[in-house]
Amino acid sequence: MWLRLARVAVFSVATAVGGLALGDAAGGALRASVQPELPTAFFSRPVSDFTVEGLLFPSLHPAAASRATCPGTDGWFRARATVSNGWMVQAADDGQPAPLWQDRDVLAVAPTAFGEGARITGALILVRAAPYVVHVRAASRDGVVDSMTPTDGWAALLVQPHKGDEPVVVEAFDGDGRQVSSVPVRLGERPSGTPRCLSEAL
Repeated sequence: MWLRLARVAVFSVATAVGGLALGDAAGGALRASVQPELPTAFFSRPVSDFTVEGLLFPSLHPAAASRATCPGTDGWFRARATVSNGWMVQAADDGQPAPLWQDRDVLAVAPTAFGEGARITGALILVRAAPYVVHVRAASRDGVVDSMTPTDGWAALLVQPHKGDEPVVVEAFDGDGRQVSSVPVRLGERPSGTPRCLSEAL
């Protein structure tokens, strides 16, 4: 299991979508991505052995802001999934265009894969949904499912398929329970198309 690793996975949407990255929890990779301003806590919920949290920051850390090209008018979204022993996987909108899996102006998703070595064991998926979307769900063919209600259009879904390279489908539903979007995602693969700003994708 990836939780046995002595290092924590640290990811950026703009640099790690469709790939794997590792960083030390006490090292500069994590410290450089932490914003000094207090964030708004959007949600915190249990998913299996994890706690998945969503935070909205009013501005980027200066190190990230110097490279940012996205406007981020509504703030900067960050999600993290942690377990009780301190292991964490993190994904963030860091102000740079990223390759996104997207369905029209309804749903845009940016998965951050994690795993042990080159083997993918799961993903933390950032989701940007249209205002009328009241529920989003990620499901794999082997029955692994995570779902939640977006907060101000933002959500974070955690999936750990029994086979790490198993395709995952992210779905969106409106207030009547109708499916209004379905986006297939292959963990570890880079989506085609021009990179876009996640905060401005819809």
